[in-house]
Amino acid sequence: MVTVRRIHVSPPLINSSCAVTTRTATLTGFNETVQKKVAFTKDTITSLNSYGYSPHPLSNYIKYVDTILTSAPAGSTKPFIISITSSSPISLGSMLNSIQELRSKFHDADGATSRIAVELNTSCPNIKGSPPPAYNFPCLTPILDVLADYFWKDRTLVLGLKLPPYVYSTQFNDLVKAVAG
Repeated sequence: MVTVRRIHVSPPLINSSCAVTTRTATLTGFNETVQKKVAFTKDTITSLNSYGYSPHPLSNYIKYVDTILTSAPAGSTKPFIISITSSSPISLGSMLNSIQELRSKFHDADGATSRIAVELNTSCPNIKGSPPPAYNFPCLTPILDVLADYFWKDRTLVLGLKLPPYVYSTQFNDLVKAVAG
């Protein structure tokens, strides 16, 4: 078992057997086009994903998680990682408010563990004309400030940051400065 703050993941791989991670949602849903595809190879177990963000709004994922947790057997501990993204601090705050309302409904802050966590996806490369926010530090910093504000208001909120690969040391150093700031 692996523990990430208040989330217990067993076995220690994030897949369908130990945790549920949603597709990355935006506040109102993302306009998915036919160019977003996935390809599976015939002779191997690899795939190529170019989906982009979910066409379903965050409110749908909150309903799905609510339904599953409401009907889960007593003692169920499988965590749900709700993946979200936004380049707008105001929109991100609204999304986090909605997730916090869900957490409150299930008393997720009570006890030693949480069942609902948040992943902020800053690394999706499949959005035409929009580089991943994690490569644009002036855009990333206000978003991280929102996450920090929510965390300091509720230290039981488990947050993850999905980052792209950094190929230059200056990119990594800029990220450290943004997170530490």
